[in-house]
Amino acid sequence: MPASICLAASQAAARYDLPYVVDVGVADAIVTRGLKNTFRFGPGFGVIAKTALDNLATHQRRRPASRPRP
Repeated sequence: MPASICLAASQAAARYDLPYVVDVGVADAIVTRGLKNTFRFGPGFGVIAKTALDNLATHQRRRPASRPRP
């Protein structure tokens, strides 16, 4: 579900004091706006991006230095 729909739906759920659960939305704004009734199953974009960059850096450190070409 696109973030814009999740943002609007979670706002409506908050208005009526209903729980709102997001299964695939990754936009951090979905759960960082302070709505007490909004929950997300997975990590947000910030966590995903940080993990990806950390893993890339680890991979690059483990990679043997390339030899100069003749």
